[in-house]
Amino acid sequence: MASQRGDNLKLGTITAPSSLASYQYCCVEIASTGITLQASAGGAVDGILQNAPAAGEAAEIVTYGATKALAGDTVLPGAKLMVEATTGRVVTASEGSNHVIGKAITGGADGEVIDILFAVTGKES
Repeated sequence: MASQRGDNLKLGTITAPSSLASYQYCCVEIASTGITLQASAGGAVDGILQNAPAAGEAAEIVTYGATKALAGDTVLPGAKLMVEATTGRVVTASEGSNHVIGKAITGGADGEVIDILFAVTGKES
């Protein structure tokens, strides 16, 4: 079972320009308009959304450390992670020019909340 930890860096003052109510524990990025869903496969990620803000509400994101994340496919403990296309969920990183965003602490199946260590490490080679 996933658990929330307090040993991470959180931001909570940037607003969501559109509703992110369905994307709690998904990957987000900081854009000129505020916090937006990162839904490009292997794209750069600035954090993991912790709440479910409506448009105009503050988005709470973890930018480093242990956090919950929503799996987009089966993920095994210890797997390097990247963002999945269209959903903003985490999946096992594939080789190529994908941004590795952290490592799975616990495993899980598609749609399950897992524990991860969020730490942007660069691109997988």
